[in-house]
Amino acid sequence: EDLKKLNILPARAYPRATDHIDDMVEMISGLVEKGNAYEQQGSYYFKVDSFPDYGKLAKIDFDNMQDGAGEGGGITDTEAFEKANNRDFALWKSYKPEDGEVFWETKIGKGRPGWHIECSAMCRRYLGDSIDIHGGGIDLRFPHHENEIAQSEA
Repeated sequence: EDLKKLNILPARAYPRATDHIDDMVEMISGLVEKGNAYEQQGSYYFKVDSFPDYGKLAKIDFDNMQDGAGEGGGITDTEAFEKANNRDFALWKSYKPEDGEVFWETKIGKGRPGWHIECSAMCRRYLGDSIDIHGGGIDLRFPHHENEIAQSEA
């Protein structure tokens, strides 16, 4: 009703991330097959070094960033994580008891999607492999949109 009052055409679909877990799993599996992602202790991570343009949107110069310098915007040390590289980001997190009822049983294991994969999977499902505009606030430029670009274009 509000859209009609504003003379805005309704969308063709109003997808929910939880209805697209299989699409996310397929996308993650494809990234693993292409060498852009890996499994570690049941979780799956995107291999940032496999995507040369990573950081381009946010204009981040990783060559001059000090690992472990979390205070002030640096990259967190890998020792506290399962990741192979501290810049890699989660595509799928394996189930831990503290997750409670938030998990899905899938062909890549019991767990839940990372924060960025749902947008890429749903965009691909409804809009195809390439889109012209993806909106969001400046606060999402890094890491959210940067990660979406990497996993979608890899």
